[in-house]
Amino acid sequence: MRPSPCHRPGVVRVSSLSLLLLAGCTTPPAPIQPEPPPAASPRAPPEASEAPAPASPPAPRPAPLPVSAEEARQRVAELPEVQALSQQSTFRQDRERKVKLKVWVRREAIAGCAPPGCKHEVEAGDEEDPPDGPGALSFTVDAHQGGLEVQLRNDDGVAQGFAPYTPWSELQKRRERYLDLLFSLPDVRAYDAMLRRLSRGKVWMTVRIEETPTLGCAEGAPDCRWQYYVGERHDDHTVRGSTYEIDDVSGKIWRTDLAGRRTPVAAPAGKKPRR
Repeated sequence: MRPSPCHRPGVVRVSSLSLLLLAGCTTPPAPIQPEPPPAASPRAPPEASEAPAPASPPAPRPAPLPVSAEEARQRVAELPEVQALSQQSTFRQDRERKVKLKVWVRREAIAGCAPPGCKHEVEAGDEEDPPDGPGALSFTVDAHQGGLEVQLRNDDGVAQGFAPYTPWSELQKRRERYLDLLFSLPDVRAYDAMLRRLSRGKVWMTVRIEETPTLGCAEGAPDCRWQYYVGERHDDHTVRGSTYEIDDVSGKIWRTDLAGRRTPVAAPAGKKPRR
């Protein structure tokens, strides 16, 4: 049996009320209520815009150092020991030539650095020396007080720390004076003449410094002597003839022969050096 249209709410076959009554419906169907539109989801209130954080003030620039790197370089370039380098010889590509002096800043002190480690590192040497390597002489210049130090090296060229420039400079002056004293000794001059005569000019005397005194050493101490190698110079080798020592404080001289006999040597009149 087909259901009556009266029992199918929401379905309307005809739109006329009279037709519905004729079909046996006693009550009209309830009017269809339109569905309410979906409620709008509550909108979140706009977030308050955050105010930008205030910009931090720029960091103050460090004050310039009292002694600039260029001033340090100029000071080193004027030292007599540095100027003397241009009178020395160097071997480059198996040939000997005069040193072409160059003075450069190897490492510059950082602006704002504090003593005692605030120093410029300055090198002096030949123009072909690498800029990041040591030169013939190495110095530090205090960027605050201008204090000057020089790097000490042993006879093999190995670095042995730094020392104040002034006592080191005085030591270099005595180095030259004592070399002059050594060459003025009668037995040294006679030895050189004998070598030249017996070899007919093919062999001559050679002298080199083997040990240097320690700065501030005491008279008579083993570390307070200049030690010199004196020997024969051949084309391809040298031969030791004797060893000379000169006390850095007193100027006393000793000679040690190949047998190990050590004897004092008198300095020529007027040649005794003064410290």
